[in-house]
Amino acid sequence: MLKTKNEICALLSLTPDGLNKLIQKDKKFPRPIKFGTSRQSHAYFDLQEVIEWVESKKAEREEV
Repeated sequence: MLKTKNEICALLSLTPDGLNKLIQKDKKFPRPIKFGTSRQSHAYFDLQEVIEWVESKKAEREEV
């Protein structure tokens, strides 16, 4: 299921700017899917990929 940037921000308790910084800093964070070539095209995230990313972060936490 695809979710908008704002929905992912709400899910992760981040601001849009915080999500942008996360995307830039963490190369493993799922990249958005854009339907168009314009910079203003809507971007969507695959919810399952985001959930898997969160689970991987939990696993990393448990390894420490």
